[in-house]
Amino acid sequence: MKEYFCSKIQKQWDSKLPFVVFSLPHQSHTTAFLQNDDRLIQDALLQKKGFVIGRFDSKATYTIESDHVLTIDELNCSEALMEFSIFDQGDRQKHIQSVQKAVDYIKKSSLEKVVLAREIKAHIKANPLDIYCKLNKTYPKAFTYCFYHPQIGLWIGASPELLVSVADQEFKTVSLAGTRWADLSAQWGSKELEEQQLVTRYIERQLRGLNLTFDCSDVETVQAGNLLHLKQEFCGQLKASQLIDLIKALHPTPAVCGLPANLAHQYLKENEDLNRIFYAGFMGPVQQIDSRGEVYSYLGVNIRSMKIDHQIASLYVGGGITADSNPELEWEETVKKSMTLSSIFE
Repeated sequence: MKEYFCSKIQKQWDSKLPFVVFSLPHQSHTTAFLQNDDRLIQDALLQKKGFVIGRFDSKATYTIESDHVLTIDELNCSEALMEFSIFDQGDRQKHIQSVQKAVDYIKKSSLEKVVLAREIKAHIKANPLDIYCKLNKTYPKAFTYCFYHPQIGLWIGASPELLVSVADQEFKTVSLAGTRWADLSAQWGSKELEEQQLVTRYIERQLRGLNLTFDCSDVETVQAGNLLHLKQEFCGQLKASQLIDLIKALHPTPAVCGLPANLAHQYLKENEDLNRIFYAGFMGPVQQIDSRGEVYSYLGVNIRSMKIDHQIASLYVGGGITADSNPELEWEETVKKSMTLSSIFE
């Protein structure tokens, strides 16, 4: 079964035809969608069955249709050699200066938080399916995926953050923010606690703005690889026709953009020296049928991800900046976040 699954993916890759391989959090099996042709399908209303990927700037959402669906219970990692070496960690001093500039701006303006991202570049030589398999095995609690379209490129990631899921007319979304190294004995600082509460309050306002009834869990600490985050979960009832409105209300989340959303977005346009493309956008299967016969959609936030182009990997990492941010520590946080991807090659 593994040989058949891998051979079909390899054939799509060799033929430059769209495909996606993915596993939802805590899911024991892996699914693949294969598209018959190389059409670039825009689906802003998410009406087609398949796997979508949306840009950070919301300018476009694309779908790989599920013309052929493959599943495999356990996809074991190949023993093939994977070469990976970072050759551009980014300009440390420039990032520190950018963080300080953002802190100064926040202190004198109505901006409460802005998420600054940067790019790390590495030479890479590995089969995409091998990279995905290693990520999936290393981070079983994450939403792992490998997305390829000849007109978009190859994106691979292991996201710890849900944007929104809908199943049996029940929606879920999360407030995930605050980051520190996975030391369970350490205490959360005021900066991280406030950062997470900013996200929580934003989501509450957005859900109420849609007149949705929902419940919110208590704050908990969750682990994503070698990092810890603060998390709260929201759940409530949602009609199928409301999914697009909910996505528009939540994306981009304060965890990847900032607050207030319009001010943060404008600040990033003017100050962030990075074309995010699909980084911090969203991706996932939509209009699918689960084992109970119910229609479901699951969209994750496209973080802890990288784009691979001609054996060059671009890793994207970011951090939430508030008035209490320490520029030196913010740089270190992005370095730690990059290890989610880079560590699988060690």
